[in-house]
Amino acid sequence: MARRASSHTQSQKEMTPRTASKPVREANARSISWSPAELLCAAAVFLAALVVYIWTLAPTVTLVDSGELIVVAQGLGVAHPPGFPLWVMLAHFASLVPFGNVAARINFSSALFAALACAVLTLVVAELGITTSYAATAKKRGAQQRKSSGDSGISHLLTLAPALGAGLLMTFSRTLWSYATITEVYTLNTLLILTVFFLMLRWRRCIVAERSDTKTAITKHDGWLYTAAAVFGLALGDHHVTVGLTLPAVAVIVWRTQGLRFFTSRRLLYAALISIGALVAVYAYLPIAASHSPVINWGNPRSLQEIWWHITGRQYRVFLSFTPNVVGTQFVEFCGMALREFGPAWLPGAVVLAFAGFTSAYTSDRTSFWFLSIVVVSNLAY
Repeated sequence: MARRASSHTQSQKEMTPRTASKPVREANARSISWSPAELLCAAAVFLAALVVYIWTLAPTVTLVDSGELIVVAQGLGVAHPPGFPLWVMLAHFASLVPFGNVAARINFSSALFAALACAVLTLVVAELGITTSYAATAKKRGAQQRKSSGDSGISHLLTLAPALGAGLLMTFSRTLWSYATITEVYTLNTLLILTVFFLMLRWRRCIVAERSDTKTAITKHDGWLYTAAAVFGLALGDHHVTVGLTLPAVAVIVWRTQGLRFFTSRRLLYAALISIGALVAVYAYLPIAASHSPVINWGNPRSLQEIWWHITGRQYRVFLSFTPNVVGTQFVEFCGMALREFGPAWLPGAVVLAFAGFTSAYTSDRTSFWFLSIVVVSNLAY
């Protein structure tokens, strides 16, 4: 009898972590739905950014590519390589809005894309923080888990503070602000990349919130994954180089969430087919537009070879060089841009905060750490 009682007690102890973790998983699953606080923060950032960008909007054509892109967007033409077909189509719709001149209308589309990007960044940071709290909760046991479940509301509110701060910091960042007031493709590019990040992080959050076994393949939330794949394919139709550089960061999220088995499953094939389909659909615009002989028909990409040359920027390859002198010069220019972005007075503080953030991510959620690290490296590589 004593042995049986001891065995029964031991089995109860073994089951305690799994039983104690169930309320936490249920609470996490309930919080997967849209939080009013998250949406409110994103909406506040969007409105603040849009007001600022409209207030400082360029009233007409500006320098560099602005004039070309405005003419291309209005007349549904073909822009310089890689053509930016998705941006051209969206900017064309903006040119039809009945206010101001055509240049101001398309400039406004940049402001709208930038404001939306700031709002999406708010959601991205919120997803990172909430998922990190899930991962931390999963490591606790017994009473600590129950306490964590009760305090989830407070921790959720604390997560929104850095999310709101990140959105506002991006709103007033020098680079984004400068592109948000003129005709350029980069604000749409930023919006699409952040949308992919948000969808992937939401997919990860849904899985982390409910799984009890890290090796279990959970497919019921793959709608987020496939939507991200579609947006990724569309984003390649804006500025494919910068979008393609984010692929390793996305792969890290997948690997850390569902393991290496995902990369040998049909789920990867489905996601790839969705991305390729979206990519082909967007770039089909080039030969269609070229066939109408628009005012600007850069390269006249009608044949498959001409389309490929246009997408890959064949004519620009003569400017590409990776000699030590060129790389050194570009690194010096990058340092100058970083100094200009934050200003001499704020740069040390930015470095300290970045280091503290990466240290916190490394200790609390390695997935977030590697994801953010690869994003930074990708930016430096470009």
